[in-house]
Amino acid sequence: MIARIAIFALAASVMMSLSLFEAAAAGSRGLSIQMRNQHGKGPLHMRLYHSSRALVIGIDAYTAGWPRLDMAVADARAVAQELESRGFDVTLRTNLNSIDLDRTLKEFFAIQGADPEARLFLWYAGHGHTINGEGFLVPTDAPPAANPAFKVKALHMRDFGGLMRLADAKHVLSVFDSCFSGTIFTSRSASAPSAIDLKTTKPARQFLTSGDAGQTVRDDGSFRELFLRAIRGDNRADVNKDGYVTGDELGLYLSQEVTQLTETAQTPRWGRLQDVRFNEGDFVFATSNPTHLPAPPTVDNSVTPPVSSNMPEVVFWKSIENSDDRSDFEAYLANFPNGIFSDLARNRLARLAPPPSDPRRPNNLVEPMEATFVVLKNANLREKPTTNSKKRGSAKKNVGIVVTGHVPGRPWYRMNLPDGPAFIHANLVKEIEPAELIAWYRVKQSNDFNAYRRFVRRFPNGHYTRQARRIGKKLHRETRNNRPPPRVKRRPPAPERDNARRDQRIVNDLIRLFGQVARQAGRQ
Repeated sequence: MIARIAIFALAASVMMSLSLFEAAAAGSRGLSIQMRNQHGKGPLHMRLYHSSRALVIGIDAYTAGWPRLDMAVADARAVAQELESRGFDVTLRTNLNSIDLDRTLKEFFAIQGADPEARLFLWYAGHGHTINGEGFLVPTDAPPAANPAFKVKALHMRDFGGLMRLADAKHVLSVFDSCFSGTIFTSRSASAPSAIDLKTTKPARQFLTSGDAGQTVRDDGSFRELFLRAIRGDNRADVNKDGYVTGDELGLYLSQEVTQLTETAQTPRWGRLQDVRFNEGDFVFATSNPTHLPAPPTVDNSVTPPVSSNMPEVVFWKSIENSDDRSDFEAYLANFPNGIFSDLARNRLARLAPPPSDPRRPNNLVEPMEATFVVLKNANLREKPTTNSKKRGSAKKNVGIVVTGHVPGRPWYRMNLPDGPAFIHANLVKEIEPAELIAWYRVKQSNDFNAYRRFVRRFPNGHYTRQARRIGKKLHRETRNNRPPPRVKRRPPAPERDNARRDQRIVNDLIRLFGQVARQAGRQ
């Protein structure tokens, strides 16, 4: 239920190795860095953080339709206690409604994050949800997702990205024990650094989630326990064995451990905010017993420093980590059967269906459907349901298409082209009634404004209604301007009008007289 994103910073960029130690001064809640030159000169010292602040949120008591949870608040209290023991100023909040959740997050990032030399840590345990690829955090008073009011009460993760940008703090790490898709961060992985380097000190905004969109995450405290093991110095979390756990190491460790524990039913995701200002640094935890590495030997500048033994594997993995092609992961396992990413590679293979023998056949991962859609704006058609796959064509705005399938859990639809299937992103199309599409194709060739008027009456809320109303009004104005002026009936001159009135009175008098004579004759 808490989602986390963390990314590994690459090491050896300045040929210095860094060791970290907790500041010993009374009242200090920062973290200091001691950099020792690999050329044997005196050590360089710098303060990585001047302060450490944490906001820990747990929500169990849902009141508007979401299932109550058992362990979210207990997990939050355990995390808060551990962080306090590690020098963080901790704010613990439980069972927040929508107003309190929004205010609490704004105050944390804007006020407590005002120090540019601080590190901020957020822990959220509670429900998360994804709608059309957009992630949401669920407060206590949010209705079920099917209710339109859900989007009003829940916290949109794109809004959360804006909250993180409010902070001036150097490093921000947000961990979510919930499941939703990564709509504001770029999910990736990398090698653990051989040592903390100067790149680590650059600004960073990192995320980690305990599950992906559509997954049910455990409410048994297991994710919390693995997180605490990691920051306490579990050997598998501290990949380079330097006594420190970075956000990148944390993401890799939890991804491997949780995926294995749940047998791929729950796959954590981690990454960074999609912003070039915050994608280089790395959050740092000092473990309980940090290791002070011995001073490195003096080396010649002309000699290239030795590369970590797992660097070729890491480079290979980084090149395929976002691939949807089974052969990429099969090739990785063939070269590194016992590699550090081997478990992730096997999990990915388990989720990818075998490739079809005929490239024109629909992908086995696509569920068949048949519906009519309209293109909302000019869109590219892709060979695979990914934005970086080969372009197969394009569709213009307001063109109707027939969708023959959709990719489960992903915002992609399949359509058939003359030379095989193609995929279009769900955000670029909208479902439409076939009758409206057929009627529009017929009426848009007409120059009669009455045809557009009939279309608007038949489809008052249709996709093409506004366009039909605009064209119809234009045709009506043109027709009215081209119509000959109406004939005006001229009034007769005054004498003629008087004569006509006199003749009419004579007629009326004669009718009255004949009526009287007839009545008298009838009485005799």
